[in-house]
This record gives sequence, C-alpha cells and structure tokens, in this order.
Amino acid sequence: RAAYEALTDSQKNLVENYNDLLNAESRYEALLKTEKLPFTDVEKHWGIEAIMYVFDNNIMNGTSDTTFEPDTLLSRGMLITTLYRLAGSPEVTAKNPFPDVKADEWYTDAVIWAYENGIVNGYDDGNLGPNDNITREQMAVMLMNYAKFKGIDISAKNDLSQFADA
Repeated sequence: RAAYEALTDSQKNLVENYNDLLNAESRYEALLKTEKLPFTDVEKHWGIEAIMYVFDNNIMNGTSDTTFEPDTLLSRGMLITTLYRLAGSPEVTAKNPFPDVKADEWYTDAVIWAYENGIVNGYDDGNLGPNDNITREQMAVMLMNYAKFKGIDISAKNDLSQFADA
C-alpha cells in the first residue's frame, strides 16, 4: 500500500493489478480479525468470514468463552436468539408463556420476544423446547414468521409436490 501511495497519479494509472492489492488488503484485514476472535475452534474453518461477521455484529456468540462450535447442531433457542439479535434485541415486555423456559437463561428474553411478535409458538404440550435441535421445517416456519414481522413480502409460492413429505 505504501509503495502504491508513493506513486504519482500518472504512475497509478499504469498499475494493472490494483484489484489484487485490494483483495490482498481485504484478506489481510480478515486475518487480523481472526486473531481477535476468542474462539480456538474456528481458525481454519471454511465459514470463518461468516463467523467473524456474526460475532462482530453481536448476532451470535460462542458456546463458551473460547469455543464457537461451528459444526454443532442448531437448537431452537439458538435460532430464536439469532433472530432476536438481528432485530436489535428489543426490550421484552410480555410474560413468559413457556413452562420449560426458565428465567435468566441466555435465550429467555429472545424467546419471550419471539412469542410476543408471532415468530415462534410452542409445541402442542405448551413447551418450547429451547434446547431441542431445530428441524428444517421449524426453521422455515420461524424464518417465514420473522420475515412477516419485518414486513417482507412472503406471498411467493412454489410447487412442493415433488417432495414426498411436502
């Protein structure tokens, strides 16, 4: 960068690989950010850029102070908390409707917010199952409900008849 900046404008116009410089700087910046992550299990993970993004933007935290566990299964509570944080972690005013969601858990406010805003409902037995692994169906419903909450048009339909479980 210093060598490039030392060039005159005429010389800069002759540089054909300026994009290579920008790409190298971007990769170097990402590498520096990786060193700032507190997680010991993501350094060579294929999703490192996404992990840095969600951590830097307080969308997702680790599963401990030093682990992110990028390949672990996603729980219902994890997705609900992610959506809550995407919404800016608004103040929760409703009462907790789920007997299996204890007060002061890391997901409690998120669950109450998601219920209050029609993003999540519990199971038929009245529980939420915040630590249950989320199914693709449950994830699709929560994402659709979140899109509705955000005012995104969800009217598009697709033919799912090719799937046996449609």
